Amino acid sequence: MIKNLISERQNRRDAAVQEISQKWGGLQTITGPFLSVPFKTFFKDTDGKTQFKLGYLQILPETLDVTGEIKPDVRYRSLFEAVLYNIRLKFSGNFKLPSMTQLNMDPDHILWDKAYLSLGITDMRGIQDKIIIHFNGAVYNAEPGLKSADLAEAGVSTMISPLTPNEPHAFSFDLNLNGSEQVNIIPVGESNAVKINSSWPSPSFNGAFLPAAREVKKDGFSASWNILHLNRNYPQFWEGSQYKVTPSAFGVKLILTADIYQKSMRLAKYSIMFLVFTFSAFFFSEVINKRRVHPIQYILIGMAILIFYTLVLSRITPLSWSC
Repeated sequence: MIKNLISERQNRRDAAVQEISQKWGGLQTITGPFLSVPFKTFFKDTDGKTQFKLGYLQILPETLDVTGEIKPDVRYRSLFEAVLYNIRLKFSGNFKLPSMTQLNMDPDHILWDKAYLSLGITDMRGIQDKIIIHFNGAVYNAEPGLKSADLAEAGVSTMISPLTPNEPHAFSFDLNLNGSEQVNIIPVGESNAVKINSSWPSPSFNGAFLPAAREVKKDGFSASWNILHLNRNYPQFWEGSQYKVTPSAFGVKLILTADIYQKSMRLAKYSIMFLVFTFSAFFFSEVINKRRVHPIQYILIGMAILIFYTLVLSRITPLSWSC
């Protein structure tokens, strides 16, 4: 009964946290940036006429440098806490286009002048500022939506100037994003350098990669990752949706160390031991002293133990009914 009560309270907490996150921004996973270059593939229809359809060549950057700071914010809904954050990231790097021999495609079928620079963002509601992209010295405003869902399902993109093979293509932009509890980054670069710091004192580093260096103090943490393309199971370019990049995601979660429901559930697992010891003590006291304990007293003792476990769930916290 107590375990069911703990689970019910925990479910209510999760629902309150989800409601707050829906208004602020959910768990964020950032994919990219990457280039989506359309190309033509030809086929014959039922009438024997030659037709074509567009596919997308996905090209990942050669280098990717990401630095950022997470500003946490704890919001309350009644007794329930939700950990929110605002993260400001700076992206920089460059693309190196594959050669025609590597692509094994007809150069005339690749539409280099229709290429898009794309960035995958899980929850678009968290975007706080315009995303201004600097690419090859030109400035572009990112627009909502992706031309292809091969790498990410949601995000922003912009059409860029015609690409020239065998030349480096540098990019840089800033991202101001709201999210909840956790932020993940997918290492799409051939070499990836990511550094994140925050004032949150209790981080949990999750995902496919742990930080190469980290420092956790009472006033915050800092962590850095250095990841190579050899550490993942997908190449730097491919056609369509041949590969999935999500399994290589890594990041940090802002955890609440004082999770009363987790502690209460752990305590409830030892309830049988408390019941056995308590009733055994009264039973042996009854035998040794030869004074019979009334059954009602056993019932009251059992109810007292149940009330103890129920009171563990209650706590005194500052109440705030607004998010």
